[in-house]
Amino acid sequence: MKRDQILATINSPDLRSRLAQEASTLASLEAEADRAVLDAELVRADARKSLDQATVDQTAAQRDLERNRRAFEGGAVAQIDVARAQDELKKSELALISARKEFELQGRGAGLDTRYKRRSRAAAMASSRSDTTTTRTSFIYRGAISGSTAAATN
Repeated sequence: MKRDQILATINSPDLRSRLAQEASTLASLEAEADRAVLDAELVRADARKSLDQATVDQTAAQRDLERNRRAFEGGAVAQIDVARAQDELKKSELALISARKEFELQGRGAGLDTRYKRRSRAAAMASSRSDTTTTRTSFIYRGAISGSTAAATN
C-alpha cells in the first residue's frame, strides 16, 4: 500500500439521485432567470412605448393650442376652444411626466427581478457543484498500518 493511494470508493445512489434533483432545480432556475430577463425587456419596451406615445400626444396638444390661439386671434374660433386646447396640453404634459416616471421605475424594477433570479441560479449552481463532489467519496491511505487498524481519512 502506498501513501495517497485510494483504499475504497463509495458510490451513493441517494447522492446521485439528489444530484439529479439539484440539476433539475438548476435547469428550472436557469429557465426562470432567462424568462425574467425577457420579461424585463418586454416591460421596459412597453414602458418605452407609453413614453413615446405621451411625447407625441404632448407635441400634438402643443400644436393644437398654437393653432387655436391663432384661429382665436383671427376670430375663427371661440375662447372656449383655446381653453380646451390649454387643458389638453396640460393633461398631455402630466401624462408625459407620468410616463417618464413609469419608464424609470419599470426599468429599475425589472432589473431587480433579473438580478434576484440570477443570484438564485448562482446559489443553485454552487449547491450543485458541492453535491457533485460528495457523490463519490474516496478513502485515501495517509499513514502507516499498525496492527489491525489503518489510519484513513476522508
